[in-house]
Amino acid sequence: MDFTDEQILFAINRYQKEKEYKRNYYNKKYHSDVEYQTKMKEYSKKYYLDNKERRKEQYENNKEKLKAQRKYNYYKKSDSLNVYKEKYPDEFNKYFMQSSM
Repeated sequence: MDFTDEQILFAINRYQKEKEYKRNYYNKKYHSDVEYQTKMKEYSKKYYLDNKERRKEQYENNKEKLKAQRKYNYYKKSDSLNVYKEKYPDEFNKYFMQSSM
């Protein structure tokens, strides 16, 4: 789908205006409203307490993958990804070779 320069500029300007409108709307209506802030804190706290067990289950289900990702990122950051591949070939093949396909 090809767009002309005018259409691209129009879309960018519309997006920027909408972002600015939403930012101003939030800042004027909710940002300084103490009642709204306390309501949202209560809502967040209730949601956290209601879903605490679900978060634990989710972490337990993905624990191995999260550990593998941390190790992978550590070796990637230190520019020694080959060492990771040699040290943990099973993890690498299980979690990182599938996603690249």
